[in-house]
Amino acid sequence: MNRQKKEELKKSRNDTKGMSLVEIEAYKLNQAYEKERKNLIYFLHVATFPEEYDYQGDSNLDSKMRKSGIDPLSKSYIKTIDERRLNLGVEPYVCNQGFFKTTRDYCQQKTINLSNSEIKVLTDEVKKEYKDKMPKVDLSPSRPMTEAEKDMYMWLNMF
Repeated sequence: MNRQKKEELKKSRNDTKGMSLVEIEAYKLNQAYEKERKNLIYFLHVATFPEEYDYQGDSNLDSKMRKSGIDPLSKSYIKTIDERRLNLGVEPYVCNQGFFKTTRDYCQQKTINLSNSEIKVLTDEVKKEYKDKMPKVDLSPSRPMTEAEKDMYMWLNMF
């Protein structure tokens, strides 16, 4: 058991001290509901503001550029993102900003009167809307595939 689990267990014991079994079960259900809600709000945040998590897919070169203060995202993409963020009422995107409080607050406010299932539906709608608004990228190869590449592509897509 790691330290975090021990601390959570200690907090749970302190919170349930003096409660009956029924009250303890209700407390556990409430804690599970709140944990699921926080996770759903996090997923909504990721879907609404994916640029804040873009660093997770960085190559070595991209991460070196970020460390030196250069944003590896294209200027047109940043412009599109900034317009969308300003329309939502949050601050523009800034590379290497560690914590985006206003965007998290935005998601909290948006879900304040929603149930967990409604948050899931909202997240799916945001994902679809984001895909529709982002410019389409042509992923076709710059040259025709060789026979060996076709065989490898077929082999990799079998599973």
